[in-house]
Amino acid sequence: LQRVLHLSLVERRVFRTERHDDPLRRVRRATLPHRLPALLARPALAVRVQPAATRQRLQSGKPDMLAGLPANPRAQQLVAPDRSGKFVGVLAESWKTDDGKVWTFNLRKGVKFHNGQELTADDVKFIFDRILDEKVGAAMRSTYNGIGLKTEVVDKSTVKFTIASGSGPFLNYLALLNRSAIIHKSSYNADGTVSKIIGTGPFMLDTSKPGDSYTLKKFPDYWKKGEPLLDGVVLKVITDPNVRLNALRTGEVDLTEELPIADVKKLVEKQDPNFTTKVYY
Repeated sequence: LQRVLHLSLVERRVFRTERHDDPLRRVRRATLPHRLPALLARPALAVRVQPAATRQRLQSGKPDMLAGLPANPRAQQLVAPDRSGKFVGVLAESWKTDDGKVWTFNLRKGVKFHNGQELTADDVKFIFDRILDEKVGAAMRSTYNGIGLKTEVVDKSTVKFTIASGSGPFLNYLALLNRSAIIHKSSYNADGTVSKIIGTGPFMLDTSKPGDSYTLKKFPDYWKKGEPLLDGVVLKVITDPNVRLNALRTGEVDLTEELPIADVKKLVEKQDPNFTTKVYY
């Protein structure tokens, strides 16, 4: 048998409420992911964990299975902010700029897409050139076009961005997962639509029921050694916040965000022994 942990997440991170169900109640809670694909806004997640893995984490005293669940299970960006707001590398191992206008990013070596292809600087250039293509109609085109973004491949693992202005928020732009994620060019259909995201994340799409649920499975060639700690993730769409709360109370889900404010206030002021509620500002 496999133990199932159910979670409910939404795109904006405001607070977190967790059920205390044995044995995961004894595990120290890890940082919550704060972004999900726009396609899956306000979903509920069910995470399946092998019993052996659960026992090992409990015995090790390390952060729980959620530590292996990133902001987006399938696609990733070059950089992202950590809990303190400091930018850290995701697909980029390091970067530098001397004047705020020329930025050089060194990509992690050995990163693979879900189709087995290795991530290269050409893949990064493809994404940003595509965003700037007026015919594509990308949401970030006006932003990147406004700062005069140009992308250049230096070598297989190095990409250079040149901007005319906007050096301050540039890393913020790159960190917008739903806008600047690096996915393989074969993700796009001939008409430019995306029916299957081929990313570099720890999970890849297994089956889907659009509008209802999306089942992801562990990507065996994920670049971050030892992760993911889960066998799979089931994303179930729950758009109504009251339904999400009821799902949490009945045990259908074990973690949720964006609950009705009045209910959150009650949970914060009077902690339910079955829940852990944390508020983020």
